[in-house]
Amino acid sequence: MKFGLLLPVEGSVTSGRPDLNLVERVSVKAEEVGFTSLWAGDRVLFTPRFEATTLLSYLAAKTAKVRLGTAVILLPLRNPVLLAHSMASLDIISHGRLVVGAGIGAQRVAKEYEVANVPFQDRAKIFEETIKLIKSLWSSNSVNFDGSHFRIKDLSLPIKPIQKPGPPLLLAGVSSKSLRRVALLGDGWIPTEIKPNDYSEYWHRIAELALKFNRNPSDLKRAFYFTTNFDEDEDRARREGKLFLDTYYSIDVGSIDKFGLFGTESRLVDRLQEYSNAGVDEIIVRFASFDMEKRFESFIRDILPSFS
Repeated sequence: MKFGLLLPVEGSVTSGRPDLNLVERVSVKAEEVGFTSLWAGDRVLFTPRFEATTLLSYLAAKTAKVRLGTAVILLPLRNPVLLAHSMASLDIISHGRLVVGAGIGAQRVAKEYEVANVPFQDRAKIFEETIKLIKSLWSSNSVNFDGSHFRIKDLSLPIKPIQKPGPPLLLAGVSSKSLRRVALLGDGWIPTEIKPNDYSEYWHRIAELALKFNRNPSDLKRAFYFTTNFDEDEDRARREGKLFLDTYYSIDVGSIDKFGLFGTESRLVDRLQEYSNAGVDEIIVRFASFDMEKRFESFIRDILPSFS
């Protein structure tokens, strides 16, 4: 089992603003103890948060081998040519360590689409066209594209990523259309808020679809965005986890059980093993605690040895 770390870029759950020193400390520590990736989320409005690719560029200079990912970036909010350029730049700066986790966002991000002047109702189609276009820009010296939202003639991106044909794109979502996009367009899958049995079932659907599209399912990466707060006092873990998530999303999230595991260390180990058995290659861990660094250190000391 490989582990990635969801970075504490959300200021509303730290000190009211993003804490760069905290982000740097846990990033360096994660690389030291064997985490394979660091991930930054993406929101533009509502909460104070670092922009994902800007932060990852900074961390590229502070780390040496850990992979740097977006979990997840809302591709339709960006112009695809500018996005392809910025991500190619980040892949070069990081010496080929970029991983792009990408999604379209739920209803709560509709305001961000509005201010970006992107039709929220068209986001899925724009998402698909963006994926096709940036992949072409990364790998071809003459791109011609005639889509519903983007049209390009004989364009070449002057710089290309180090990774060939480009950084892997892991796509989010569990709807039927999302699973089809993973099988057809993605380099992997990065869902959240599903149980281990569901992960296994959905992955089986992706694999079947990939074969129909003449793609090898074993070439697709299998990640999972997992949220936890653990404590020997399970009620305390759940109370803090609920308050954290309500604050993080600026809404009442309702039941927290869909996000992950909130309970004792032994239950956490068991749940992580269940995801491993379900086929997850890498679990990206978000610590739903207002003292994220303490939970992170506890995870390293008490949980990580069970999977080494």
